[in-house]
Amino acid sequence: MDNESSSQPKMRFNGISKCKMDAQRRLLMPKLWREQVQDGQKQAFYLMPGTNNDVKISSYDYYVQYCDYIESLDDSDIITLQAKTIFSMLTTPIETDGQGRFQLTPELLEYSHLGKAGDTLVFVGASDYGRIMTEEAYNQLFSHSLDNINKLNQDVQRLKTRTRSE
Repeated sequence: MDNESSSQPKMRFNGISKCKMDAQRRLLMPKLWREQVQDGQKQAFYLMPGTNNDVKISSYDYYVQYCDYIESLDDSDIITLQAKTIFSMLTTPIETDGQGRFQLTPELLEYSHLGKAGDTLVFVGASDYGRIMTEEAYNQLFSHSLDNINKLNQDVQRLKTRTRSE
């Protein structure tokens, strides 16, 4: 989203981690994600509805910036108003317990179709936020990895070229 000051490193969600959802709808957040510290304090996290039957997990800063963008959208468009309502209904702050576990709400679980107790879910880093998805969705995402990385590299090169010319 927006550039942050260089004095505080931006939180990053990188890597891949798999875990089974337990009977209480709890998941184990990747250690790399939960141990990042911002401003000398433990990180606050938010769960948000994703776009492909997944759940986004973000830092507080990303969540606030995303909400700022949402608030700037025109409520006179009924689809936008409904989407803003659904987003707000399903978004929730979370805290991890001593083992790094957190609980999915029944509503977010129903929205995302992530499965049931005993199912394996995959945490996937998306740089400034993370995604929680089914193994099937992960395998589908990964099957297109070469094409996706090539497109990402092309997009970065275009941005670098545009930035240099400005």
